[in-house]
Amino acid sequence: MVFKKQVVLALAATCLVFLALHQQCNARPECIVKCVMGKIGLMDNSSMVSTATVQNFMTTMDIPEEAHDLGHFLAEDCVNEHASKLDPAQPFCESYGDFTMCMQTVFGNFAEKANCQPNLPG
Repeated sequence: MVFKKQVVLALAATCLVFLALHQQCNARPECIVKCVMGKIGLMDNSSMVSTATVQNFMTTMDIPEEAHDLGHFLAEDCVNEHASKLDPAQPFCESYGDFTMCMQTVFGNFAEKANCQPNLPG
């Protein structure tokens, strides 16, 4: 799992460099998130999210098959509420920030209720 975190961080750095080099959106956090979402397979070629792209993400990130139903369940409300509002033409990528905040809230609430503790080195 640590390797996957390193991959995501490397992709975020790649997206930051890409956005800075192209001066897109002044490397706004929402646009970095959008770029990372594309790199990790959470979006399709049209920069949209769907249940199919959520499945692609879980497969790409080697999330165990037995966790896929839970992953879809947790992502369902955010996909239903925000996916149709994603707008690839937004210069500051606000809609991608809204989707990500929804996902962060859902997974954060789940982790809190499940009493999940991070595996911090040390």
